[in-house]
Amino acid sequence: MKAFALIAVVGMLAGCTTQIHAPQEGNQPSTEKLGNFPAVFLVPLAIDRAEGVAGDAQALQRIDAELAGCLGKVFPNIQPKGAVGNGLRIEPVITDLKKVSTGERFFVGAFAGSSAVLMKVSFTNTATKAVLADPIFYSKASAMSGAWTIGGNDTKMLSRIAANACEYAAANK
Repeated sequence: MKAFALIAVVGMLAGCTTQIHAPQEGNQPSTEKLGNFPAVFLVPLAIDRAEGVAGDAQALQRIDAELAGCLGKVFPNIQPKGAVGNGLRIEPVITDLKKVSTGERFFVGAFAGSSAVLMKVSFTNTATKAVLADPIFYSKASAMSGAWTIGGNDTKMLSRIAANACEYAAANK
């Protein structure tokens, strides 16, 4: 009986971990000032991989909206999504995502696991096709912080990832 209880506890704690980890290297500055372009084109947020949990689709929409809003402040000359031309192309891609939903947090708490997101943003000169920078951003909400806030920290993680990308763009403008 004790062995069964131990196996059950270890199994539940294993759900608290995520396989998404921060990159080892820091982001390099852009090879060219990002503010030197007459036009800026933001590509809609894409996703390479997600854990497939209920919160992922809403997480994508939230990150996309926050990214568009803050990059619009950094680059007042940003063009509507889908526009093309010569200038700076900003292409954000979620390379990995696990977002625990509020419902999962409410009913399962910390046993739903951690939330984490990894996003790569490529800054490309459309005239020369040269990639000026391709920084990777990471944000995480631990299982316990998510449980204590009933999903509040999981949602704040999405705002942090967009803010990190905007801070990078502003610092390299």
